[in-house]
Amino acid sequence: TAVGLLVPTLAAFWVMEPGTSYGTFVAVAALTGIGGGNFASSMTNINAFFPLREKGWALGLNAGGGNIGVPVVQLIGLLVIGTLGAAHPRIVLGVYIPLIVVAAVCAALYMDNLRPVRNDTGAAKEAVRDPHTWIMSALYIGTFGSFIG
Repeated sequence: TAVGLLVPTLAAFWVMEPGTSYGTFVAVAALTGIGGGNFASSMTNINAFFPLREKGWALGLNAGGGNIGVPVVQLIGLLVIGTLGAAHPRIVLGVYIPLIVVAAVCAALYMDNLRPVRNDTGAAKEAVRDPHTWIMSALYIGTFGSFIG
């Protein structure tokens, strides 16, 4: 899925032109969901690779590493604007594209694949009936979910 991150990153070049249509902005914004899906699937896959006693640490490390991009892109963007001026925002993409390619190559060479897993719909139905699921969902949307949106 790391290669999939190239799609919204490369598409961002299109919205950096004056006169870009609103529809183009919406289409490129929709593509950024690939990053969110990538992050969500990585959090789920942790369960298959770590024993219970190490899952908390692994999830925390993955969440921290997965969310570090939000402040880092702000700093890189400011660095580019501060040193080269506001006329060169594509340089930010030029920083990220090679990093995405390196991450994709490393993932292809060094990551393990998961065995096929059967979907447990019974557990999902049980979770939907639990009121705590709805409370936690509302809290999530009001905190992290609204931050990302």
